[in-house]
Amino acid sequence: MIIPNKLKSQDTVATVSISFGTANIFPSRYNAGINELKHKFGFRVKEMPNSLKPHPWLQDHPEARAQDIMKAFEDSEVKAVICNIGGNDSVRIIRYLNEDIIKNNPKIFLGYSDATAIHVYLYKLGITSYYGPTIMAGFAENGGMQKYSYECLKQMICEEGKVKLYPNKDGWTNEFLDWGKPDNQFIKRKLIKGCEPKLLQGNKNVSGHLIGGCMESLELLKGTPFFFRLEDFKDAILFLELSDINLGCNYFMKCLRNYGLMGVFDQIRALIIGRPGEFFDDMSKLDAFDEYAKRVVSVEFNHPELPIVSRMDFGHTEPMMTLPYGQVAKLDINDLSLEFENK
Repeated sequence: MIIPNKLKSQDTVATVSISFGTANIFPSRYNAGINELKHKFGFRVKEMPNSLKPHPWLQDHPEARAQDIMKAFEDSEVKAVICNIGGNDSVRIIRYLNEDIIKNNPKIFLGYSDATAIHVYLYKLGITSYYGPTIMAGFAENGGMQKYSYECLKQMICEEGKVKLYPNKDGWTNEFLDWGKPDNQFIKRKLIKGCEPKLLQGNKNVSGHLIGGCMESLELLKGTPFFFRLEDFKDAILFLELSDINLGCNYFMKCLRNYGLMGVFDQIRALIIGRPGEFFDDMSKLDAFDEYAKRVVSVEFNHPELPIVSRMDFGHTEPMMTLPYGQVAKLDINDLSLEFENK
């Protein structure tokens, strides 16, 4: 895998809207995220030509969204490409991307959720990308970026040397504060204790390259040339997360069964599952998700030895860790940490 150069203060980063045009709908939220980039990280920001266009226009012009990505990768001044937010149709822009331009100009790509499609695309080109915060969900966290999110991201994209990411101990939040009310931007969301990462099964530490992402986005890629080959899963640590817990256990179970039928559980070294997204107040839902994961992997596909860790701090949760796509991770089942060489 090609690992793009790390970032330093005063580097220029480009912002892109790969899917949903939320930056145009909630400008105060977008500006809060931009301010974090500038003042907390010291980056210069270059907005791509279509990144702030209205959502209906962006929805009708997937080729323009792809052009922004290509323009950012071609621009020698730009050192990283950061998504404004996710959405639900970034798969539509893949066919407009130019492989040669990206391969000849590798640089950091950062985002999560619907950005999964672009992460898989870059992985298949042999380029590491970073599954982590977006401008509006992460950088623009109410009251400023969460310490855990900031430290994980900074280690991954700005620093050299080994990195060990431990589970977040400060609590997490799913409190809803309306982005349409600018004053809410200054109110810190309440952190909840409990719901820490949990080892469901497995009794040994493992290492493997990271692949995965948002389950809903991955489902849109299956059956296309843009999805993984079975050999991509060999000796991998598969990370999966659900954007909306309200999709339910049945959806989660069906997706897992599909991976089982593909033979994925015969290939991977471990399965790690992110804390499901959206807003919920019933922890028993998480218990049910855990039971379904164990049932599918251990009983239905006969892999009771495969390490499974649930409720991890990535994806649609806050704060979140940043995962380097395609890089080898060492999973310690004792402290549930992930260690990377991070060269």
